[in-house]
Amino acid sequence: MIKYKRCYEIREVAKGIALDSDLKINFNNIAFVVSHGAKSNAYARIYGLSKAIQIGHVLPPLYTIEFLCNKIKSLNEREITGVLIHEFLHIPYNMSGGLRPHGNIVNSKNVKILLNRVSEDKMAKFYSLIKKCCSES
Repeated sequence: MIKYKRCYEIREVAKGIALDSDLKINFNNIAFVVSHGAKSNAYARIYGLSKAIQIGHVLPPLYTIEFLCNKIKSLNEREITGVLIHEFLHIPYNMSGGLRPHGNIVNSKNVKILLNRVSEDKMAKFYSLIKKCCSES
């Protein structure tokens, strides 16, 4: 069974990483969770709230980024920050609730370019917060 835990502390550091990377993201509509017990090969996943649910329940576009604790424990600071940037790239500019596919924008080349803009301090802080959230859940 998968266990989820919301990790509030990640938001502020993630904002700083997005700023360093020149990504324009509305963090009021993004939540971060960590999970244990997922049987996926992914390090993280992003979920967008579909348009039908947004309209049906009168909700704004919302996103949740999930970090799979059992997978990310093998990553270093730079790699975990790269995973976050990769998930950010899935969010379209208009933040409509949809997700961009892998391709022209969501790719390893763009992740590397943006990752090189992020300060080592922010990478270290993000790394320690993810590890803390995973150990507490």
